[in-house]
Amino acid sequence: MTAFEYIDPDLLLDKYHPVNQPFFKRQQSIQRAVVHQTAMCKPKHVEIAKMHLTGATNVEIAERMDYTAQGIGKVLQREDTRHLLELLRFYNLHLDGPSIEHRKRLLNEIAQDNQDTDPGITIRAVHEMNSMDGVGRDKVDTKVNITINNNQLPKGVLDV
Repeated sequence: MTAFEYIDPDLLLDKYHPVNQPFFKRQQSIQRAVVHQTAMCKPKHVEIAKMHLTGATNVEIAERMDYTAQGIGKVLQREDTRHLLELLRFYNLHLDGPSIEHRKRLLNEIAQDNQDTDPGITIRAVHEMNSMDGVGRDKVDTKVNITINNNQLPKGVLDV
């Protein structure tokens, strides 16, 4: 008996349930590919790949794994390890979502695609790009000057 046998079929087919959303379906697909590629690699190679992905240098990985730095380099050049690294990077990008550069590029495409048919959309897209860059923001002068009449309040020891 599976765990899903206890769940109402309507809930399993609910298009608004998070598991049924396209984002999670893509995520599960990438996860399956990562698991498959992980099974194709030696366990130590998987660990090396994950450490490399976190930014550890070959020397640091070599010290932890009792390898030489050259040995780590060879492991990272293996085809199976390279494929695993590519999948893990792809998965991380999926989880991070679109970068600011990607969002700007998308807004640029929207602006260009609509400049002839709907200039209002183009203007809003350009406005949004400008706000992402801080263009057009009013600069607020936070410097305050106070002038004191020295005849009534002469400069004291604590004044600088």
